[in-house]
Amino acid sequence: MLSARATTVEVQLASFQLDNQQVTATLPAVLSLAERDASREALPAVHVSVVRMLGRAGAAVDWWEYASVRLLELDIAAEPPFVQALLDFAASAGLPALVRLLVRAPSRLAPPLVARPGSVVRRARDRKHLLRYGAPQRLQYFRQLEIHPLKLSLTFHHHNVAGLMVPIPQFDAAPIHLTALVREHLFGTTD
Repeated sequence: MLSARATTVEVQLASFQLDNQQVTATLPAVLSLAERDASREALPAVHVSVVRMLGRAGAAVDWWEYASVRLLELDIAAEPPFVQALLDFAASAGLPALVRLLVRAPSRLAPPLVARPGSVVRRARDRKHLLRYGAPQRLQYFRQLEIHPLKLSLTFHHHNVAGLMVPIPQFDAAPIHLTALVREHLFGTTD
């Protein structure tokens, strides 16, 4: 929803599941919702709500009035062929090199050089400064940021598969509980 003062985005997913389609899979779902009790039956599986205030053009601060993320309890189940396929994909796609490139890249590019008296020297100096220190980052302000608690149940079965390149022990329904993060008047850069 877009108004004169704010942009509002709200996304709700009732349910979702990521299936393992490999021939050797014994665990059919990689990511799925845990069994719901009666009190959580009406809640969406994923709920994201964001309200961003619209500022003037060129403003140095992005103002987020409200941001909230909630996920219901998730089951994560993996097997060696799936983990190996993910690692092989990441290596063949060059994802580690891409991530390093994105992390090291300046956040903004310097303006192009224009041949005007005196401007070439100044722009060259500015470009050198940007490459050395990086462009100034926009500031972010969150009036209220809520990341709700997250519960995961993690399962890994290796079934004595030979050739696994990742030494991971077997575990079944290991609980991981991440506490909520609620902050008011959070201000700073994305770093």
